Amino acid sequence: MVVVKDYFSPPDDVLAGASAIVNFAGIPDDRPEAELFAVNVRGPERLAQKARACGIKHMVQISSLHIYGAPTRVDRSTKEAPLSTYARSKLAGDVALSALQTADFRITLLRMPMHYGPDAGKKLRMLVGLAARLGWFPVPKTPVRRSMVHLDNLATAILTVLRRGLDGVQFVADPELFGYEVLRDALRLHTGRTIRLIRLPDVFFLLIRVFANGAYRRLYQDNVIAPELVLQPESGYPVTLVAGLKDVMP
Repeated sequence: MVVVKDYFSPPDDVLAGASAIVNFAGIPDDRPEAELFAVNVRGPERLAQKARACGIKHMVQISSLHIYGAPTRVDRSTKEAPLSTYARSKLAGDVALSALQTADFRITLLRMPMHYGPDAGKKLRMLVGLAARLGWFPVPKTPVRRSMVHLDNLATAILTVLRRGLDGVQFVADPELFGYEVLRDALRLHTGRTIRLIRLPDVFFLLIRVFANGAYRRLYQDNVIAPELVLQPESGYPVTLVAGLKDVMP
């Protein structure tokens, strides 16, 4: 590990001999706009300029599905429509980086859903912990389906992008979709605990949608990346969803 004074403006010797750079740094929360744009836009922009000046040929920017707002499905027709200051800063960062691409300097915007794994996926850990303590969880009659990505699968996607020299917008997600049925089965498999999924009337979830829309979107709204958009490594992704969920179990 190398410690530098300014992450986004590292000394030349730190980048010497590198052919590619991956930026995962950023603020994922809704902070003051000036702070978000400084870290999520101007920072990556400076890093890209520095990398290009040092002769690096490829930069991978870890982007976000939040750029699209709250669609139930992201496909080739989905428009960028950020709903939060954080999402607007991520989109602005992608636009700023795209403008720096040249014939000798590729920019990849790797857009991903919620990531999880060892020491990652705080909100998912909270959800799993709550369901495990209660022993039950309310769910709608129609199963919820969401794209997620395990850190090991994200790493595989990054290596695939670099090996293939892919640029522009790319997508990564676990091969399987998350659902509460999958969570229930994974909890039983990895901990021996059993939870009941309580299917409640649609009116219950309508009330949540009206009075707590943010919570509704996170817990009960589909958010799926169309399979044809998801990057497919030659050897596939190494971690299945059920196996990966072990990393967030209580």
